[in-house]
Amino acid sequence: MRKLILILLSFVALVNVSCERRELVEISNTHYVRVYIKEDIKNVTMGFHENAEVRPKYKSPDILRLLLFNPQTGMLKAERFLRTKKQDERGTYYEGYIVTEPGYYNLVAYNWGTEVCIVRNYADFNGAQVYTNEIATHLKTRLSSMAKTVVRSAMRKEMQKVMQKMQAAMMVTKADERSEDRIVYDPDHLFLANCGNVYVPYTDMLDTLKTPEGDHFVAESIVKSYYLEIPVKGIEYATSSVGLVSGMAGSAWLGTASMNEADPVAIYLELQPGGDNPSGLVKAKAGSDGEGQASPTTAVMYTTFNTFGRLPDAETGLSITFDFLTTHGGSHTQTVDITDEFTSQMAQENQWIVVGDDKTIELPEPPEYPSPETGGGFKPDIGGWEDVETDIIM
Repeated sequence: MRKLILILLSFVALVNVSCERRELVEISNTHYVRVYIKEDIKNVTMGFHENAEVRPKYKSPDILRLLLFNPQTGMLKAERFLRTKKQDERGTYYEGYIVTEPGYYNLVAYNWGTEVCIVRNYADFNGAQVYTNEIATHLKTRLSSMAKTVVRSAMRKEMQKVMQKMQAAMMVTKADERSEDRIVYDPDHLFLANCGNVYVPYTDMLDTLKTPEGDHFVAESIVKSYYLEIPVKGIEYATSSVGLVSGMAGSAWLGTASMNEADPVAIYLELQPGGDNPSGLVKAKAGSDGEGQASPTTAVMYTTFNTFGRLPDAETGLSITFDFLTTHGGSHTQTVDITDEFTSQMAQENQWIVVGDDKTIELPEPPEYPSPETGGGFKPDIGGWEDVETDIIM
């Protein structure tokens, strides 16, 4: 008798579970969704600086991931990948169909399969984040000890500020010690559509989901691209250069489309010499020598880097630590404060960070260095072969 009762109770439980899940996949309640993306991105698809001869590669996303969340609990209720990509007079859009029960939802859509960006906690509207990994070990080992020390010190100060804010809000009591060493890749562009109060009616006919204003959904990149340029004297003594940008946010919240202010990082970027002349020389700015040509030992290094945003603390200075490898096997590290350049009108309107001559990096002249005829610096070359005779001990 006891065994029979257990069997009956198990059967009732199974019936209840199946009934609870059935309304989530009601096949008759299917809705069409269209998401446009805005592809006017400064320093990527438009608005290039005249010295940016090597420009970032860009390709439209292949797939968008569509998520519907319960606005009360923040939990994921339905998802779908929008694989059909089309264009019209408005631009590029992605379309597909999603099945869910009637009600109001928070809708999130973002491009799937980015090269660098990683999404975690995607099933939680309030906890979903996009971030990038720390740089590979072989890149870290290339950095000089001085560069690592400077960045670690800057990161420590940022974490102390974060800790003070969070402790004041009674959110945490202990800092993440790993954060002092977080040097990460800059993110690629993540297009995000974020819309609340999306109503899903019950219908047995094909319906179209739209914003509360009655329009299709639109995804914009939550990543900004900045062009950075800095003058360098003695560039012919260098073989490579990397930069470490402190004071940046390492992640962003998908639910609010905002940077994570409690996640300070340093962004790793590689620089290159501008222009086609030897040692990366470029035409000088007006007023340099009256002839429009650069000094033979002055050039500019430039790059384009991406970021979720600068940490908003007004007291936070924005600095870049430049780490050069030299032709004589040494290194040169120099930190430049670019707070003024980052907050200038040029940076706000064009996202160009152009460092002036008053902050020129000067590379020390080595005791002996290759001449332009024999190669070296950013224009290496190989001389002629010479025969060398020697005895081989067998």
